[in-house]
Amino acid sequence: MAYCITVKSDGNLLEIYSAYDNHGSVISQIAAANFPKNPEKNGLAPGAQIVAMSVIGPENAFYLDPANMNGIKNAVSCN
Repeated sequence: MAYCITVKSDGNLLEIYSAYDNHGSVISQIAAANFPKNPEKNGLAPGAQIVAMSVIGPENAFYLDPANMNGIKNAVSCN
């Protein structure tokens, strides 16, 4: 499960965020499955590194706006 913790207000406010849906996490885990001793169970990209991001959701009608798309590009390209 991917989650994010943010501490605000000089430590007086703790926010814990978890995605409302784990579909992306489940799919990425299946794709990157890595079983060195049992390779027939491997995913399509065994051992791949996964970057978890929540960029679309019901709060924005599942719309991927340009700002979020630029954030994804920067994260994946390691800029």
